[in-house]
Amino acid sequence: MICHDVLTLSLCVFVLTGKPPVVIARCGFSGVFQDSSNKAYELPNKKEWFSVDFTWKDLSDVNLVHNVNTRSEVFDHTYQILTVKNVAELGAPGLCCLVKNGKLDSCIKLFDQMKRDGLKPDVVTYNTLLAGFIKVKNGYPKAMELVGELPHNAIKMDGVMYGTVLAICASNGRCEEAESFVQQMKDEGHSPNMYHYSSLLNSYSWKGDYKKADELMTEMKSVGLVPNKVMMTTLLKVYIKGGLFDRSRELLSELESAGYAENEMPYCMLMDGLSKTGKLEEAITIFDDMKAKGVKSGMFI
Repeated sequence: MICHDVLTLSLCVFVLTGKPPVVIARCGFSGVFQDSSNKAYELPNKKEWFSVDFTWKDLSDVNLVHNVNTRSEVFDHTYQILTVKNVAELGAPGLCCLVKNGKLDSCIKLFDQMKRDGLKPDVVTYNTLLAGFIKVKNGYPKAMELVGELPHNAIKMDGVMYGTVLAICASNGRCEEAESFVQQMKDEGHSPNMYHYSSLLNSYSWKGDYKKADELMTEMKSVGLVPNKVMMTTLLKVYIKGGLFDRSRELLSELESAGYAENEMPYCMLMDGLSKTGKLEEAITIFDDMKAKGVKSGMFI
């Protein structure tokens, strides 16, 4: 059984005395588990996800009930009473499992059911669901619908959510929208990190906007951030898309010097760009150079 991070184990310790069953509180709900007191007492006194060795079949008939001693009565009649299985599935872990397995449609249906059943999604739930739209074709509109729900649920975007939204913008070529979100997070007092800058930079690769890319790199360095492998490789993608092949070669040399060109990916990116613009001989030269340096190959070629 998986419980949410708002679970207070110390509450269980104070309330539970004697023999099973144990009552575990989650978000104002309580489930009665048979023969689990000993396991609960052995758990450390802290808040986190944790597992109790029960299967869904074991818990299929376990219902959440009102008026148990592990939580205040103020929660009574606030939410619909659900089974333990439903509560766990409707939480962020259930959504996360669906997202990781590419079942975004099922995830959305589960999310909608969650709201219909009276459960209020939190920032973790939204972050989990939004992450599913990063690699989904045309996922930007639906993601923005979710972002639009945040004020109605009194949820403010945090650094993690901004990072997810920026990644969605980047994967959909929404550079202007990405710029707007970066400015918004700055206005709210958040400092963009390497991940935020990398996503914004990636959005520029769609049109090869190397001027904005260079400006972004300058800004990033001005706040003390040193470009990593991802940033430099993304910048290479921008240069190639923008047709700056001389600058691309220079950047490839920088990647080599930094130890960031140990595999064939940056070479293949440049060869692909050269080939698509009819510069086949130059592409062959890059290939020969890559082989001469003993670069690992096989993944992209």
